[in-house]
Order: sequence, then C-alpha cells, then structure tokens
Amino acid sequence: MIQDIYPHKLDNHYDINAVPDMDSIVLYFTEEGVLHRLGQYKEYDNYLFFPAVRDFPSDTTDIDEFPFEKDDLTYLFSVDDAHYFLLEKEPAYLPEGYDFAPVRKLRTKEVHPKYRIFTGITGFQLSNWYKNNRFCGRCGSKTVHSTTERALKCPSCGHVIYPRIVPAVIVGVCNGDEILVTKYRTGFAHYALVAGFTEIGETLEEERQDQWKEIPLTEHMQQYLDQGMDKKSAMKQVAKDRGVSKRDVYNALLKDKEN
Repeated sequence: MIQDIYPHKLDNHYDINAVPDMDSIVLYFTEEGVLHRLGQYKEYDNYLFFPAVRDFPSDTTDIDEFPFEKDDLTYLFSVDDAHYFLLEKEPAYLPEGYDFAPVRKLRTKEVHPKYRIFTGITGFQLSNWYKNNRFCGRCGSKTVHSTTERALKCPSCGHVIYPRIVPAVIVGVCNGDEILVTKYRTGFAHYALVAGFTEIGETLEEERQDQWKEIPLTEHMQQYLDQGMDKKSAMKQVAKDRGVSKRDVYNALLKDKEN
C-alpha cells in the first residue's frame, strides 16, 4: 500500500483554512462501504472515481448551488492539488451512478489508479477515528471539532483526543558493548533508542526521510565518508535519504562551512 501513492504527493497536515468548493472530492462512508463509481477512463476499464461536491444534487434546480452546509464537510488531506473532505452527515440525495463497496475490497479488483485506493483507505481510517470519538472517554460528553488542529475536544472537561499514532519501528544498534541512542530536540529530555512512527496516511519512505533530518547534515555526510565513500557519492546518498536535491545538500554544506 505504501508504494501506491508514488509519484503523487499526499499532504495529511490538517489545514484549518481549507474550505470546500464545487471541485473538492468527497469521501462518504456507510456500513456498506465508500461511495464511488468505476468507469472507463484513459487506458483503464475500472477507473476509480470518488464524487466531487458538484456531483451531489441540491434541493433546487440550480446546478451551481452548494449542496451542503459548510460544517457538513471536514477537511481530511490533499493529494497533489485535489482536496479531500469527509462527509459525516447523510446527504439528502446521492449522486447518480455512484454506489457503495468496502474500500479494502476495491484492492482485490483490477481498479486504478492505485493512489486513489490509498486515499480511500486513509480517509476510512480518519472517518473511523471521528466516528469512534464522538463522545468523551473521560466524562461522556459529546465532543466537538477543534478549530486549530486535527483533534476532538470535550467542551465539558477539556479532554483533547488526537488520532492514534501508529508505531513503525524501534531498534537497538550495538557496537561492541555500546548502543546507539538519540535525543529529541524538544519535549522528551532523556536519551532513547532509535525509533520512528508514521502518521495516518504517511508512507514509511516519508518517515525514513524525517528520521534522517533529525541529525545535522554534516554528521549525515560524515557517516558515508567514514564508510569510504567519496564526497560526490556521499552527497548523492544524503540527498536521497532526505528526499532533497544534491544542490540543496551542497548549498546547505556550503552555508554551514561559512558559519
């Protein structure tokens, strides 16, 4: 699944300023699955479409009238320039030609493009999180959406609920009787084993790049130089590890040298 998004770019950061428009993509889930349709497009017979806002009929004959109340849609994430929103309220009408199917079942079919299945599963995870935390686990009051971050807040006791972080890996790297440890820049003040986690919808490749960025670039370079790499090859590998260009690495090293 993590390879299915490439070369598209997923941005799962919560955008408090995101406002749905008629072209925004809507993910709507029920017990039957996700609302979608399969059609012929480009070279594919089973091309996966999720409805856009404009596909939902409004109560009037005005095709340009927005069919939802603004609060009916919750921003989820973007893929490239497409913004995805979660519809939590049952719509008055379903768009013509769309049906429901379990999102995971779509993976077993010859459905394309694969990155859209990825967005469906990511949206499904977030949908379940919103649905499963409609009430505060501390006092039982109904939660409300935070206006500043992706979180649910209890207006009664102030409890804040965040999406669960999914651990990726924790390792012990030994060198004789020594073990490699790391120290966080902020927050946790003690040493810890090398570890990382993935956010909802984040790929392991993105997490790996984030882990490399935790150490100074000069130390990163030195690791490869100590392994016998020449400077050009080391710079190329550092750029690959961090998901940046070789020019970015060169300029950063030059700036660090000047300082």
